[in-house]
Amino acid sequence: MARAIEIGTVYGGGLALGIALVSFPAAATILTAVDGYGLTSNQYGSIFLPLVAGAVLASLFAPALARRHGLRAILLAGFLSTALAMSVFALSSLLTQVHWLAFALVLLATGLLGLGFGATLTAINAYAASFFPRRSETALTALHTLLGTGTALAPLIIAMLADGGRWWLLPLAAATAMFLLAGLGRTQPLVLASETGSGQTAGAWAVIRALPARFWIWICFALLYGVCETLFGNWGTVYLNQQRGLTPATANLALAVFWAAVTVGRLLVAVLSTRIPPAKIFRLLPVLIMLALAAVALASGPTLGVMAFALAGLACSACLPLSIGTASGESPRFVETVSGWMVAAYMTGFGIGAFAVGPLREAGDLPLSQVYLWAMAIAAVLIVLTLALTRRSAPPAAAAT
Repeated sequence: MARAIEIGTVYGGGLALGIALVSFPAAATILTAVDGYGLTSNQYGSIFLPLVAGAVLASLFAPALARRHGLRAILLAGFLSTALAMSVFALSSLLTQVHWLAFALVLLATGLLGLGFGATLTAINAYAASFFPRRSETALTALHTLLGTGTALAPLIIAMLADGGRWWLLPLAAATAMFLLAGLGRTQPLVLASETGSGQTAGAWAVIRALPARFWIWICFALLYGVCETLFGNWGTVYLNQQRGLTPATANLALAVFWAAVTVGRLLVAVLSTRIPPAKIFRLLPVLIMLALAAVALASGPTLGVMAFALAGLACSACLPLSIGTASGESPRFVETVSGWMVAAYMTGFGIGAFAVGPLREAGDLPLSQVYLWAMAIAAVLIVLTLALTRRSAPPAAAAT
């Protein structure tokens, strides 16, 4: 029974984390609306800088802190930081008439969310693999399917609540869930299986030397993938609403479809990988990302817009799970380190994609459709990296995230 509660805490944390992570892009039309927060494109992009900085710092330092204080402390800190982030975001909705203060609170909220996201994702990835060592790929797929479910639900819930001005109920509910999970986790041992191994006491430099050279290629892949995913997930609603003239509800529907397709894609990969070598699936995904970028750039109506983001979701679905799962499998002694640094690389790409677009648009009057077309070059590099990473005989582990 105790182990069941531990598993529920970890997997419940994945669901709540997904909801929290997408709360800000799901509220993009509210944040940028004149009668909402009134943020410019540059300001909207800048709110993700604290998130990225916090997530990268937490992901980089979480493994070392876990070796010193135990991974449970990292998990609980992540839960609490995420809960505080959602509380501050909900509070900011009361102060939209005081623009500078509301903006400052949003920046504080994203910074706290970054710390919470980096710490929580690093911990739950390691726990999921540790709970089911013989089926770690399936365990990680299930975890990230729940995380993806949360990311798909957030835009739908925001859209339903926005008309009545009650959208702030979503971050408030996410904060409550995270506080409850932190309290529940406090009562559980949550001991990682590898915490008594030699990898647990190794110093940072020893870990770096022990990691295979291929790991740094995985790091590059995660970073560039993060850029592409963020163009879909963070700028999609702004693009469809402002450039293509779709209603906020339709734009949020496209975002929800994107995250739903991410979740469905992970499940499909888990099933298909029993019959198709995962390496073949992995090689296909960057090609689909390139096609999705072109489809989004050319989408001009509601139907085509939603369909393009559905394709983007399927294309992005298993990239992060496969990369983290395979990289972790290649370095099982340092699973928390691999997980943390892969998340850090992914979040660095997230930051590039989230922040760079705003200045580009304002400096060169660049339409978002052109940004999506230019990003096809990044997808081309991903294709090359994927071919290099799947050249070895051992294919990527099926679905991990």
